[in-house]
Amino acid sequence: MSGTPQNYEAPEEQTHAQRNRTVHPSDAVLTVLQSLDRPMTKRFEIDESSGLVTKQDYSNSSRFSSKAFATKSIWDVGRVVTALSADEYSCIIRGVRPKGDCSLTTRRKKHFPEHPEGTPFVMLDIDGVSPPEGMSVIETATIEWLIREKLPDPFQNVSYFYQFSSSAGVLDHDGELLKPGLRVHLYFYLDRRETGPNMAAYLKLHCLETGFYWKKRNKGGVAMLQYGIDIAPVLSSVQVHYTAAPVLGEGVGCALDPDQRQGLVPGGRDTVQLPDFTADLKAEVQALHNKVRREYQIELGYVPRTLRTKTPDGFGSTTYLAPPGDAATIRTGRTLADTKLSGDFCILYFDDENTSGSWYVGRKNPQWAFRYGDGEHCPLKELSSEAYAFVRDQLQWFSEVPAQKLTLQEGGYVPPIGTFVEAKNALVLAPTGSGKTRRVIEWIDDKRHSASIIYVSPTIALVNQMCDDLRAAGVPVEHYTDVFPGTYEYSASIDGSKVFVTTGKSIKKVFRAVQGRFYVIYDEVHRALDDVCRSNTEVTQFRDLLRASEGTLFLTGTLTETQHQMLSQQVCEAGTGRLTASDYCVYEFTPVRSYPLDLRDLSFFDGDVVKLVEETVERVKRGEPIERTVLMMDTSRLESYRQLAVTYDIGGYVTAVSRPENQSEEIEQARRGNTPILICSPLFNVGLNLDCPPRRLWALFRYIPADTNTIIQSINRANRTDAACDVRIYAAASSVNDADPAALGRSSVERERIAQWFAAELDLPVDPAVDIPMLLDRNQYLQKRKAEDHSNRSLKALVESDGFQNYRLRSVFEKTDEKPADGKPLKEALGVARAHYEQTVIHAIRLVPCDWSPGPVGELEYYQRERRRRGFGDGPFRTEREIEQDELAVVMKVCGMGKVADARKVNIRQLRVFLADTNPWISDQYNLLPNSQAANQARADKLDLILPIVGLLEELQAQAIDGREIAKRLVRGDTWQNAFCALQQSEQAYVGLRRRFETLRELRRRSKQSGTLKNRKAGAAYARKLTIDLLSSIGLAFDKVDHRIELSSASVPLNWELLELRRYLLQRRDILRAMPEPIATELDTPREWHERYGQDDDVDFKLPTPVDVGTCLDCLFFFRGRCAKCYATDFSSLGIQCLFEIDTVSTCVDKRPIDRRARHAERRGA
Repeated sequence: MSGTPQNYEAPEEQTHAQRNRTVHPSDAVLTVLQSLDRPMTKRFEIDESSGLVTKQDYSNSSRFSSKAFATKSIWDVGRVVTALSADEYSCIIRGVRPKGDCSLTTRRKKHFPEHPEGTPFVMLDIDGVSPPEGMSVIETATIEWLIREKLPDPFQNVSYFYQFSSSAGVLDHDGELLKPGLRVHLYFYLDRRETGPNMAAYLKLHCLETGFYWKKRNKGGVAMLQYGIDIAPVLSSVQVHYTAAPVLGEGVGCALDPDQRQGLVPGGRDTVQLPDFTADLKAEVQALHNKVRREYQIELGYVPRTLRTKTPDGFGSTTYLAPPGDAATIRTGRTLADTKLSGDFCILYFDDENTSGSWYVGRKNPQWAFRYGDGEHCPLKELSSEAYAFVRDQLQWFSEVPAQKLTLQEGGYVPPIGTFVEAKNALVLAPTGSGKTRRVIEWIDDKRHSASIIYVSPTIALVNQMCDDLRAAGVPVEHYTDVFPGTYEYSASIDGSKVFVTTGKSIKKVFRAVQGRFYVIYDEVHRALDDVCRSNTEVTQFRDLLRASEGTLFLTGTLTETQHQMLSQQVCEAGTGRLTASDYCVYEFTPVRSYPLDLRDLSFFDGDVVKLVEETVERVKRGEPIERTVLMMDTSRLESYRQLAVTYDIGGYVTAVSRPENQSEEIEQARRGNTPILICSPLFNVGLNLDCPPRRLWALFRYIPADTNTIIQSINRANRTDAACDVRIYAAASSVNDADPAALGRSSVERERIAQWFAAELDLPVDPAVDIPMLLDRNQYLQKRKAEDHSNRSLKALVESDGFQNYRLRSVFEKTDEKPADGKPLKEALGVARAHYEQTVIHAIRLVPCDWSPGPVGELEYYQRERRRRGFGDGPFRTEREIEQDELAVVMKVCGMGKVADARKVNIRQLRVFLADTNPWISDQYNLLPNSQAANQARADKLDLILPIVGLLEELQAQAIDGREIAKRLVRGDTWQNAFCALQQSEQAYVGLRRRFETLRELRRRSKQSGTLKNRKAGAAYARKLTIDLLSSIGLAFDKVDHRIELSSASVPLNWELLELRRYLLQRRDILRAMPEPIATELDTPREWHERYGQDDDVDFKLPTPVDVGTCLDCLFFFRGRCAKCYATDFSSLGIQCLFEIDTVSTCVDKRPIDRRARHAERRGA
């Protein structure tokens, strides 16, 4: 080949994108660096003392000049590389050279970023691949073999330029090749620009799927993967593509002639036709890489270790695999030779490195070490224990959270708490069934004489269970329902310290009742922590409690890493800001029990249940004893199992309970009973113990968000006594195996995104008194917890880590010739139960008032209040399911729905806001008092944001648009996105919807950028699903075609008067803006008036003077038959009988006539 590359200087005014914007433009460029101080090639010489050939590696040049050369095809790339091969000071990079003076620069990404759309060529560095026997490693035929056998299909029959690397062909002193294997650089031109990270992920995935990689230990003994294609030159924009021929000293031989070192091989086409890359390609490849490497480490006997650390940016945890042995006492990994600080980074130099200083650590994430070039990373502790100690102790970039690994006593029980707890705040992680409760009762009995104890449990059932256990041990108890702080009678009754047992919701009043010194115990803290992080107020109260107490015990059997980080952070914030061993310590006990556990495919479940019932029937007939079986289901709808028992006439042998369908007394009876078959919802998976131990326990987590805590706690309801229990978990094998790890991105980036979303809530100033970092931390925590609450993902993690506490896996979706038994009877019972549920709802519709508003909508507020009052005062109370059925009936009536399934998709709180029946939600960041004028103004502003949805539905009702047009508007405009965000009723819902909108924007960006069919389809499908979810949540229904929801069929309920709805929203907005301080902003329903104004037995309370309805009709504050300022209204003049015992007045000092001109003008504008 011949020809000199043409030097190309881009016009000064052109940007990077203008200069390099299309696939094969005449101005596409290739960046060449020329070292100003050191050569950019290897040098081989003969050592005079030994006579051996030695190699001098590439020098780390620091100063360069740069040029850009025009390229249109692989032929142009070949000409540039050929010309540079004679220049030992030049090399190529993927990055775009900087504008301006390029005579002196450094090789950094900020100076040479990759083009935003990517690079149109790729260089594949093949280093040391062994060809079949008989093939020479310095012949083009071997290159052809490598392409044919090792590279992806798109690289086949494509023109390419090859250049053997500088080590190829160099001979040792004995005439043999100095380095074995094929060593060559292969250049290909692509059919489109592609970024380095995407190309690197694509090539890594190919290597992993085809086995084109090696498992090996590096020089520090750390298990690593080496790919057949060097990823570094592809991934990084500044990784050098060496082009110069080697420098051979006197007497050094080479089997390659200079004209054989490089050349261009034409193919059937000149470009590689790349496939479309999916959005999650990089995450998928990283997960597969980690899995393969982890399997290799486990083969070598590595054991998992977890390090929990505190950095200036917060808390984190790193799980790594340590070599066999006691990783805490032996030195592992590479030997640290030197370090070099460069800003917020520390470059690590190890002994015997091929490339000196190839690993580094960053201040923001100091638990991880990263390798330059290919982006390979691993836990710093795993790479080098010496480097880990240096960064921790010398640089002090992080500190370890104090922790102790402890051993259970004989029999698998926790030792007395006082013998090991020394820290003020102690997290006791002891396996379920290890006797924590017994030891805590002993500790309480010892401490209660000198201080009060506040024992906090997450549920009422656990509170009652603990009260029974304490009383049985002779410890007097104060139940939280008997605590009335502030009253004279209660204060006078307190005599010294007491033991209080409470739920998290009632801890505030118990805290007020405590006198003097006290300790706090949080049982099942994995549940309590989630409850605490729901609001800033709860977190502040939690911290205040920790500060005021003499000490705190956090008890649980399991805790996720996200929860570990949050608990450490809260303890740190409540204290001095540091975590010393006296402030906080994790006392973790290693499980000693090991019961067998089976994972069985979900396809067997229905048949296995039917077989169980049939076996029970046969045993009943024969009069044989029946072993107890517990089925922990993934649903609270258990009517199908009751129907199945009735069908087989064994209703007396089956108990099915769930919290929504049963009273607390029935649940307690089931817990204490010994029915042969107990079928329950997940209510027993948090600490509740069964009095009659089961011999079989089957657990199912298909439809519930289950994290690892939930799964472990559930299966540990069994094997708590000497009675052995056969335990199995049912799950879909394919869903578990294919579950992807949660991907939320870097913590700092996520935090910034959440801050931006909250800033977009309203155009209002944030109260400077609000703890915004706490707000962001909480919401980041809740988003991570939502990602952890994924049953298939959790099961996969537990299987891979063998992390089922107290259990060992006996079989995992074992493949046998067994066929699932006939589950038809259960499916038929499910159909009967579904019809029963739906028929109950449809029957309740007849009791709903006919008018769509305000009557039925007001009923929803009543049901919400009824739900809140359950458990307080004298019963009987209706079950959650009964309340839910009435709510669904109202929704179906209000929204004109004919299917119960459509009503279940409606978010009742959002519907009430949209129908102007209640006020919008406002986040904590504005620190607005609930009834303040500022809060009312903020709610009015949110109603303004919501109003465009009414206009959207008016167009839909007039058939001017359909659901597909609404999906397009959601993609294009912030107005509609802000409108639906304003309907959200909690921080989690708000942040979750903002995240979905951001994903939608990202998919649209990719679709516009690449225009590939796959990206366009992905964006359209996501927009379709999001639109259906948003419209369904406010009461719109869709038709189905071939079992698929048809977006274009979206329809507004026929009974909705949108003009009237707009009037209602405008009037509620005006009411809110007109309200002085203070005022009750929630409007009472008529059914509440008696409770609010009626005579009470103990309180002399008089009803406000009623106002004649004629006075109210044109008043702004008279809204849907009620006075927003809570005056009673006399409807007698309209022919409606009223029972007021005092005279009606016809004047009202607070009356404000409606400004109808402004209202009409606003409607015309809309």
